[in-house]
Amino acid sequence: MANRLKDYFPLIRERKEVLKEIGSSMALSTLFDSWEQERQEEFLDFCTGVKGVKILYDSFFKEIMNPEYSPGRLNRFLSLLLGKRVTIKQVIPNDSTRIAAEGSLLVTDIVVEFEDGGFSYKNIKNVYTIVLFEKSPAEIKRLENAYIHKSFWGFDTGLELNLLQNFIFIALDIFRKNMDNKSVENELEAWLMFFGSEEPERIIELIESYPDFREIYEDIYEICLNMEKVMGMYSKELQELDRNTVQYMIDEMQEIINEQKQTISSQELLIREQKQQYEELLRRVRDLENKKG
Repeated sequence: MANRLKDYFPLIRERKEVLKEIGSSMALSTLFDSWEQERQEEFLDFCTGVKGVKILYDSFFKEIMNPEYSPGRLNRFLSLLLGKRVTIKQVIPNDSTRIAAEGSLLVTDIVVEFEDGGFSYKNIKNVYTIVLFEKSPAEIKRLENAYIHKSFWGFDTGLELNLLQNFIFIALDIFRKNMDNKSVENELEAWLMFFGSEEPERIIELIESYPDFREIYEDIYEICLNMEKVMGMYSKELQELDRNTVQYMIDEMQEIINEQKQTISSQELLIREQKQQYEELLRRVRDLENKKG
């Protein structure tokens, strides 16, 4: 399959070429050797076309979807997602873009302006928080057939007013599951497959059915030719994953502790209730004995 991808992207290099360049630099060799073997293989796989790059890696997403350099890409995706043509006015920086690999996600806050004016108020724009899940939390997984969730704000008085903050959750794992043995049928599905799949078969399907994606993948493999840059980007992702994995484990442990405290509290309450019942039973027995006496 790697050879098939290379048919479409001749700039993809062979594994031995990549390893040779890494080995020719002390700095690159040291960095490469610092990674776990699983991470080394992942890096070599996407550099050589065995698999695609994880587009939701923050560094790669920003590199290829940056509206400052390629505004048409994110504009097009959001227009399809929102059902009307939009123009991105600003991508708001955020410090919390990802959690651990067990439930990794990408969060992007985007200010958009609708082509039709959107609001009746002048100079007001919508802010959308887009959350793309690679592995969805349990609350989302329970909705097995729904992979796009859009928030709707309302008032209990019936007041109709477009609020600025909107949320869109996209469950890519559920999307992939629903797409098993199915072909991409529209451009929005193509974008979700682009974000959510690393399989060469899907990459080939995308570039054959939607040629605009070929340019994006060419940009990705162009980045892979700059070994120092791509290794730096990947290393940054690994550091972020490690940091957040630790935080994820801490949060999980705290959740277990909280559950144990709740269990202990429930058991203590049950013991008190049983003690009260026992004391009440003793009192009744004494009353009966006193009456007999």
